[in-house]
Amino acid sequence: MTMHLDNRFSTINTKKYKAKITKGKLKELELRWRKHNKAMKQKNMLNMRYDTLQEYIDYCYGNR
Repeated sequence: MTMHLDNRFSTINTKKYKAKITKGKLKELELRWRKHNKAMKQKNMLNMRYDTLQEYIDYCYGNR
């Protein structure tokens, strides 16, 4: 008998979880994005600002 793992009984989860963004969460993220950009402008850190909301969302969820 071999001692390998059968795919049906493996406990290793290889699926990647994709977060679902609801309308309320999207509004909250947009407010945080604007607040972040404003704070970076006030601190004179213009290179730390995000041009689009999607870039900020990717930053928040670690997609970049």
